[in-house]
Amino acid sequence: MPDENNPPPTKTCERCTNDNLLKNVGIRKCTRCTQLYCIHFASLLEGNEYCVECLSDLTLLKNEEVYSRKDYDLLADKERIVRRRATTYKIGGLDYLFAQRRNAAMSDAELELKIEYFREQTTSMIIEREERKIKKSHEKTIKIGATTTTTTVSTSTGTTSQTVVEKKKNQLNNLLSGMKPEDALAIFAKLMGKGK
Repeated sequence: MPDENNPPPTKTCERCTNDNLLKNVGIRKCTRCTQLYCIHFASLLEGNEYCVECLSDLTLLKNEEVYSRKDYDLLADKERIVRRRATTYKIGGLDYLFAQRRNAAMSDAELELKIEYFREQTTSMIIEREERKIKKSHEKTIKIGATTTTTTVSTSTGTTSQTVVEKKKNQLNNLLSGMKPEDALAIFAKLMGKGK
């Protein structure tokens, strides 16, 4: 029980406390500990109801399993191995058990509202995750003339960076610079399989 000498730690930052005097910034009361908290001290999982301290003991266990079985293919007259992968997720932690008990005490309307709320949140998070995956894959896409791998050479005069594509272009230019155009075309045609 907090007393006057030891007040409970504040879960609202100074900025949100000051802004709350002029406008409603969403300072909430934690369902579990009944202390006020702002968005900066809200739980990452259920920030509308719990502060970060009351809903943080959660664990996600991810297990990947590989199932394999041997089948006999009558048409090919040989044995083949069929493999299947499965990923299982399990949520644990004391705060997860607390949230489970709370679900049992909810009315049908509250339960329906919570289900739809989390369905929308889940959809939003999946879209965000997929957009990030797409963005990362676009960054990794190899394009002709684009930066692929950078080689950095440090010397006492400075640092020089050159991409692999630029390096290959420079090597080709150095090789072809001493040749006549006809000789270069003849070598190119020979490499392409059209030479004599």
